[in-house]
Formats: sequence, C-alpha cells, structure tokens
Amino acid sequence: MLLAYHPAVERELRAEAEQRMTKLVNKIGEGDRLTSNVVTDRLYVAVTQEAEKHNANLVVLGTHGASGVKAATIGSSSELIDSLPIDTLVVDPRG
Repeated sequence: MLLAYHPAVERELRAEAEQRMTKLVNKIGEGDRLTSNVVTDRLYVAVTQEAEKHNANLVVLGTHGASGVKAATIGSSSELIDSLPIDTLVVDPRG
C-alpha cells in the first residue's frame, strides 16, 4: 500500500497529538520540569535535538509495536533507543 502525503491530514494529526500531550502534561502536573513536543522530523534527529535543547535527562517514547515491513516504513523505537546518548524509557500505550 502506498500512502500519499496530505498536509491537511498531517496538520490534523499534529493538532490531536499536541492536545493529547498537553492534557497528559497537565494531568501529571510537574510544572516546568516536564515538557512535551510533537515533532515530525526523522525520529533520531528530532529526539536528539529536543533532548539537547531542553537539557533533558530522560526521554520517554511511546511504542507502536511495529516489526518487519511496518517497522522499516515507520521506524522502530528499539533501534533509536540503542543509539541515543540519553536515558530512554519506552511506554507501550496498549498497557
């Protein structure tokens, strides 16, 4: 299956992700000690740049449980974790 890029769909997904992250940060209530950012760059580049920018000591990533062709297409959290120069916690949203 070939997916076409649609800027309107990306904007909608980004807005939903930002709303969810804001809700989560507010629920946890850590004030300025906890930040969230929704990025659309290559995963390694985005995570590394954001961690450095915020002088982060921990990165928390959600996993989508992809493997095989799907992981090759959308990326793999486990590959990223092995290469990051910062402590990383992976959370499975399915529990």
